[in-house]
Amino acid sequence: KFKDIPDYILKITYQIWENQDVESIREYYGDVPLLDEVGFYHFLKNYSKPDIFQNLSGHTQTHPPGGVIFLWICSKIFGYNLISASLISILFTSISIIPIYLLAKELYSEKVGKLSIILFLVMPNFVIFTSTSMDGPFSVFPILSIYLFFKSISVPKKRIAICLGLCLSFGMLMTYSTTVIGLYFIVYVFLSFIFNRQQFHSLIKTLSISLFFFAAFYVFLFLTTNFDPFDALWASIKKDEAGMGTGYETVGRYLNLSIANLSAFLIGVGVPLTILWFNGTVKSIQLSRDLFPFSYLVTLVIITFSTLYTMEVERIWIFMAPFIVIPAAKYLHSRNNLSDLRWVISLMVLQLLLFEVMLYTYW
Repeated sequence: KFKDIPDYILKITYQIWENQDVESIREYYGDVPLLDEVGFYHFLKNYSKPDIFQNLSGHTQTHPPGGVIFLWICSKIFGYNLISASLISILFTSISIIPIYLLAKELYSEKVGKLSIILFLVMPNFVIFTSTSMDGPFSVFPILSIYLFFKSISVPKKRIAICLGLCLSFGMLMTYSTTVIGLYFIVYVFLSFIFNRQQFHSLIKTLSISLFFFAAFYVFLFLTTNFDPFDALWASIKKDEAGMGTGYETVGRYLNLSIANLSAFLIGVGVPLTILWFNGTVKSIQLSRDLFPFSYLVTLVIITFSTLYTMEVERIWIFMAPFIVIPAAKYLHSRNNLSDLRWVISLMVLQLLLFEVMLYTYW
């Protein structure tokens, strides 16, 4: 079964993860041969059926099929091996740098865009997990969707709205966390209705077009492959509940889980960065009612206490990076003090090194 993996890699693997099943480091990647064996059409058609679903690895079962399809396509181009899969994942994830920079530049300035990239590249959770887990590639389309959303506000063109809808559909095919981006858009529209009625009407038009093409993508997928996204979602929910519970079994567990999720995420992005983000968000809301950080703050509270996530959010929520680094970069820029940036970068790198040394981060 592991004939494509050199013996020395297996030996090193057993030395490092001596108490772990080798299959645990082959999530998503280990499911590529199944897709190759049954074929693309059969894989999608029966994704939530027992003959396919029960043979998938644990994390694949809690996600839509996009992650396995992504690695399968990569294997057709570069061959089926761990090195290629890892390098392609890293390269694909690096694309997210571009929309983060463009978004910060669109909202504020080029200087804020550059600072955002600097902060993003030293985020502990981004550095640690994007080379070893699929949450890096999963984050690309959600992050790109955020940029397209705000681009459609400044340039209300139909083609941008169409691209936004398709980008969201690709994101949803890879991770159900794309729904968080949809929730953010809803919150932003609601706050626009309160604070900027003129912008509200433009947003409704843009999102209506995006929603149509989002739905059209899945209708097309269903007609061509019989893939049922609702069945797949339900199967993933039941799988996750079987392993992690609902999160609201008791009041104590609900509160513990909610607080732990928020704490894990904010520590994961870096304590110095979290402090900058909080100060920048509060300042922006107080001075200008900036809906970009305001909407995210509301969304974060809703998601935190929703029980939709049962831990590991320091890894899963990497796609939220723009909402953290851009307000932080704007706040740093407003202080106009180079020593602040040096201190923040130094402390972030220090936290990253401590995490790598002290924590179990094989994901």
